[in-house]
Amino acid sequence: MEGEKHTQRRCRRSTKEAHGFVDDMVFEILTWLPAKSLMRFNCVSKSWNSLIRYDLNFVNLHIARSRYIPSPSHPPLI
Repeated sequence: MEGEKHTQRRCRRSTKEAHGFVDDMVFEILTWLPAKSLMRFNCVSKSWNSLIRYDLNFVNLHIARSRYIPSPSHPPLI
């Protein structure tokens, strides 16, 4: 019985770590997307909506990264 409780605690901890990893990956991926796509993804989940609309770290990083993404209408000169 004691061993089962220890195993359950370990599984819960690794699940939380995995969930945090997924959140970090979503954050990174979304910061590279164009603004038009982000507006479409607002309705995916409440957490994505909050991230896109209210997380200032996300907004600032997205703005900084969007300067480096060439738009299809303005391809790079080189």
